[in-house]
Amino acid sequence: MKKFKFEFVVLLALVLNGPTYANRGKSVPADNTAKNTRDQNSHTLLPTDQSNSEADLAVAVKIRNDLFNGQLSTNAKNIKIVVLRDVVTLRGPVNSQLERETVAALATQAAPGMRIQNNLEIVRQ
Repeated sequence: MKKFKFEFVVLLALVLNGPTYANRGKSVPADNTAKNTRDQNSHTLLPTDQSNSEADLAVAVKIRNDLFNGQLSTNAKNIKIVVLRDVVTLRGPVNSQLERETVAALATQAAPGMRIQNNLEIVRQ
């Protein structure tokens, strides 16, 4: 009788979790799939274009740290930052105009004398 109960519980668990296992491994398209496709076919700077000079890397790290230390959305904390030839390029979604301006101000403080190319986009909520 105990064996029957155990097998019943296992069978019930498999039946109830079946849809979960059936969907495992299937990918759900990201919000920005079209933008990623656009970026592959244009002259848009990508994170792989980031300079490896110590100064440029230090600026990128400083900006990233400042983003994470601030009270910003997850979107803002995950923007793309590319520092190349005295230009800091910011790309990705942010939640508001205020957040867009805050990120640009943090980049300006972290990279004095560099030009800030602010390509941040405000997402509709």
